[in-house]
Amino acid sequence: MKYIAFVFLALTLIFSQNSFSQTESPRGKVGLVFSFSGFNLSGGVGAKYWMSSATAVRLNFHGSYSKNSNNNYSTSSASVALGEENHFKVTNGVSPYVGVSLGYTRRIYASSFSNEFDANGFVGVEFWVYKSVTLSGEQGFLATYSKYSTDSFYSLDVSTSTSSLLLSVYF
Repeated sequence: MKYIAFVFLALTLIFSQNSFSQTESPRGKVGLVFSFSGFNLSGGVGAKYWMSSATAVRLNFHGSYSKNSNNNYSTSSASVALGEENHFKVTNGVSPYVGVSLGYTRRIYASSFSNEFDANGFVGVEFWVYKSVTLSGEQGFLATYSKYSTDSFYSLDVSTSTSSLLLSVYF
């Protein structure tokens, strides 16, 4: 799956570099961002604001629902994250970046719930395929603290988070 995403982004770069590159600074632009985590239709929506030609802040919302039909067990979650991206301009159409975000997630299980607080570091590459449209690939590194409602149980988890594809439309 990661290979398919890499090939897709590489082809986008090759075919869009000469004809649709970003020639003006994105400073002051606001974008609507759609994120897709893996290929399991999990994703979210958010906003991105360019504070300068190299720094952007973003706010993301994500929700999910899953149901196990064998035992009628369901899980749902809603999350919000606030982050910052620092971009390094390579060419007019390619912008690698690093960033951090802080987030909160509420998960609801069949008979309990959990509150999760996370810190995420990430690296990515944003491709300007048109003057107001970008495609990005991103990999995160996540630390999560979870507190469960059923008892005094909590957990601390450090892992790589899911790779994401992002489509941004700027106004």
